[in-house]
Amino acid sequence: MAAGPPSADPLHWSLVVPWVLSIASIIFSIFNLIYTTKVAKKIRRDGIAREEFNTAIRRPIEAGLSEMTAEVAKLRALGRGFNALSDMRKEVTKQAAAIVEKSEKLFEALASADRVEWITGTDWAALAEGPWDTFLENTSEAENADSREQLVACVEAAAAAIQSLSQVLRVRIEQEIQRHIQKQ
Repeated sequence: MAAGPPSADPLHWSLVVPWVLSIASIIFSIFNLIYTTKVAKKIRRDGIAREEFNTAIRRPIEAGLSEMTAEVAKLRALGRGFNALSDMRKEVTKQAAAIVEKSEKLFEALASADRVEWITGTDWAALAEGPWDTFLENTSEAENADSREQLVACVEAAAAAIQSLSQVLRVRIEQEIQRHIQKQ
């Protein structure tokens, strides 16, 4: 008997394994590309949100608070003055008007913060209402004070209200910063 031609095994493992590994590598690369693209988009989006928070919210609020705090220091100094009561009332009224003028920048920044969607809450301006109302009431009482002691007490209460306003807003800014840090 004659032996037939030797059978050629067309699917030899040494030929199949490289192809299987190449296909698996391509599939892995596709999944890796999809995942890294999603991660890169999230990093970009978070970076933009952080930068927007710093430029559009944090810096304007802190600038407004700094300006108001400087004016409040002047108001406190007036309360410790030795002028006549009528002169002190006029100076307190004038200084309160300067603080109100400086507050416009702060309240614009707070209103802007309320309109931003990626910040927690829309109550930034509402946070300032209570202390601001207290400040206005106390400066109004100081303008009509009957004694030096009453004027000094009103000035100190008004200054404390602005200090409270500053503290509330700074705590809220810090909470927002911590929220952005935790998202990373």
